[in-house]
Amino acid sequence: MTEVDLRWGIAVDESAESSILPLCLAEIDRCLPWFIGLLGNRYGWVPRQTSSDVIEEHGWVTEHAQSSVTELEIVHGVLRKPSNAARALFYFRDRDFIERLPADVNRNDFCANPRRRHSGLNS
Repeated sequence: MTEVDLRWGIAVDESAESSILPLCLAEIDRCLPWFIGLLGNRYGWVPRQTSSDVIEEHGWVTEHAQSSVTELEIVHGVLRKPSNAARALFYFRDRDFIERLPADVNRNDFCANPRRRHSGLNS
């Protein structure tokens, strides 16, 4: 068993669009049957096309042509394998959390990109 942070797990030289989805699905396979989803306020990146290699290995992706990589990861890790549901946890970001912080707390400490001032869009 291993943990994987798919948000940061892809090296720059592997970041060609056609490589991202197969890498993510393979990393999920390494972690199964455990799956922890941390979801914020963004839907995620939707691939323009899916490689024939991915379709050959994971034919189900053709049913999700307009889905984000994040959604495809969830489908692959949990929704297509109901037996994994007992070992899947999902946590959802509270949009109002940052607004409820005391005035003396730096809100940028809770944003994905600390160089940007909190605008309600960072997650």
